[in-house]
Amino acid sequence: MKNLANDINCNDTIRVELEAAGIAVVEVPRERSEVAYTLIGKIGNWTLRRAWIYWIVRANNGMGIPRREAEELNKRFRDVVRIRGESGGADDVSRHLEGGRINHYSIDTQPGLNAFAMLVAILMEW
Repeated sequence: MKNLANDINCNDTIRVELEAAGIAVVEVPRERSEVAYTLIGKIGNWTLRRAWIYWIVRANNGMGIPRREAEELNKRFRDVVRIRGESGGADDVSRHLEGGRINHYSIDTQPGLNAFAMLVAILMEW
């Protein structure tokens, strides 16, 4: 992902990344952040905020990814869809569970963002 710190056109990149993943783009007031965004992403119970070279992704109301699905996501994308921002990915998903779910990720690549969004969309259908 492109470094968006001090990028005055960061919203353009944010929109492209979110739309490519099929994630709704939502306008917000300027927040105090290393990136001067006024756009965030929303999908299901998740809110996505752009940091300098990655996305910070959190589930609202503790409604994150259930353990089994989190383990599968971690197997395939652990280095770029990092549970709770853990560098290099989590070896043990269970130690990050909150109420049987993973509620916080840091996402480093567009393919990782796409995979995350696809999983959330599938879970929303259940």
